[in-house]
Parts: sequence; C-alpha cells; structure tokens
Amino acid sequence: MTILLSSSYHTKIFWVLGLLFTGFLIGLYIIQVNALTILVYRIAGTERQIAEHRHANTALQVQANQAVPFKDLEQLAQSRNFERVRSITYLKIPSGGVAQNQ
Repeated sequence: MTILLSSSYHTKIFWVLGLLFTGFLIGLYIIQVNALTILVYRIAGTERQIAEHRHANTALQVQANQAVPFKDLEQLAQSRNFERVRSITYLKIPSGGVAQNQ
C-alpha cells in the first residue's frame, strides 16, 4: 500500500511541478510579448517623427530657396555695404589662454 501511495504522490508532485513550470513559461512569454509590443510602438512613433521631420525639412528647403535667391545675395550684400574678403589673418594667442590673472 505504501508503494502505491508513494507512486501516486510522486505522480501528483510531477504534475503539479509540470503545471507550475508551464505557468512560469507562459508568464515569461506574456512578459516578452509585452516588451516587444512596447518596442514596436516606440519604433512606430520614431518613424512618424522621422516622417514629420522630413516633411518639415523639405518645407524649410523650399522656403529657404524662395526667401533670397543666391544670385540676389550679392546685390543684397552690396546694398548693405558689405565688402568681399580678400585675405584672412589668424591671430596667435600665447599659451595660457586669452585672459590672465595678475
């Protein structure tokens, strides 16, 4: 009788542990699917932002091209008394920085 009882007891433990392990795996699966869903929504939001930025970029490019045409830029500079740069001279600053404490 004790042999049958212990065999039945082992079978019940086996099934209970099997069901618990299966439940654990299902829980992990649900957590992973949830994490993947969150990532998909983030990717979709980022793609939407990229599309909005591309649209805004093309609109700004068109607006910049219409604002001041490049050939009119020289006339605009002359009307504001700008002068062409003939040469560039760089300053050498001694080591120690620009301002010193005395």
